[in-house]
Amino acid sequence: MNNPVFGESGSSDFVLLSCVDSLWCCSYVGQDRSTSTHFKWGKSIPKCSCVDRSEMQQVKLQQHGDIQFCVQSGLNQKETKARLEAIYGRQMFSQPTIHRWWTRFWSGDEDICDRPCPGAVLKRTPEKIQEVKNFVENDRRTSLREVSRFCDVSKGTAHTIIRKDLGKSKKSAKWITHLLTQANKDCRVEQARAALQTIHRRVDPIPAENIVVEDESWILSWDLGCKQSTSEWIDKGAPRPSKLRTQHSEAKIMLVIFFDSKGTIHYECTPTGLGIGAEVYLAILERFREQIRRKRPQYWSGEQSWGLLHDGAPAHRADLVVDWLADKNIPRIPHAGYSPDLSPADYWIFNRIKSCLRGIRWRNADELQTAVDNVISMIDEEEYRNAMDRYVPRLRKCIQSHGEYFKHE
Repeated sequence: MNNPVFGESGSSDFVLLSCVDSLWCCSYVGQDRSTSTHFKWGKSIPKCSCVDRSEMQQVKLQQHGDIQFCVQSGLNQKETKARLEAIYGRQMFSQPTIHRWWTRFWSGDEDICDRPCPGAVLKRTPEKIQEVKNFVENDRRTSLREVSRFCDVSKGTAHTIIRKDLGKSKKSAKWITHLLTQANKDCRVEQARAALQTIHRRVDPIPAENIVVEDESWILSWDLGCKQSTSEWIDKGAPRPSKLRTQHSEAKIMLVIFFDSKGTIHYECTPTGLGIGAEVYLAILERFREQIRRKRPQYWSGEQSWGLLHDGAPAHRADLVVDWLADKNIPRIPHAGYSPDLSPADYWIFNRIKSCLRGIRWRNADELQTAVDNVISMIDEEEYRNAMDRYVPRLRKCIQSHGEYFKHE
């Protein structure tokens, strides 16, 4: 087939294919260059003996050849566009495409074929897959952007190679607080069963929604660490990496909080440098009890049964505190040591507060405490209820996993 614009001999009738408005167009062009028929197909081109991809490519190359001929004839871009429009009409290349090819031919390049996109891989070859595998295994925390740049592939191709060909997925490290011994595991199972019995016993049960959770945690003035920074590419089905949770020695305050499924009952921040001993904790409990009288009169009057869930910190186990709880008739919910996954304070509210403060440098303790006040005030009742709804299922998972730390829901 000769060039449809400048052919001098040969067949004068031909089928012209082009893409217009995302639809393939077919036109039958006669010897006088007029279009006698014109119809459109959708994006999915039906099988037809007169239409194939090689012919589409040929039509594309014809317009490239036309632009090259115009450049060799000394025509500028405006004149080239006018000539193409006169021949192809709406089927001609767009202005940016004409500019790109005119500039390419004007610079001396005589190749009318498209160049492959830089950085793109037309096929996932074994050599390229091996190259990506070596790069990822050398740095398991690398990103898709880095794989794309250093292995000379697109991000989509890098993702396909890693997920499909190498069978890897990226997961963050699982925080662990303690390497459990068999005695620790047995204690976790025993205490989880005791807590379930307290909640579901027939006589004077304590519903999970009436459990008051108490715990303390350091709030740092600067905390940048997060789980996403530990993400690594691992094989499919491989266990998640583990990382010890570290503590920083920067300025900080101790947050002590009491809450149930209805919201926060009492919280306070101790001055910097003041630890939580038995006497300090007892004074906090006295203030907490006053808030129970004001905010939870149903607990104060005994109309509803309730209990206190706190961990086995030395201040909590002190005789002074144990005697005070017994004197005030406040039952304790059984809780095993090394079990942050079984305390709503650890698996929810502290993470909720710290995530809002992370990445911001607070200048002093007063400013940090103001920020904590703002975060707690923004937590609605539904979040408290959802956190407490997860408590009983977690107790059951602890028993099912035989005391091991289990995968969170």
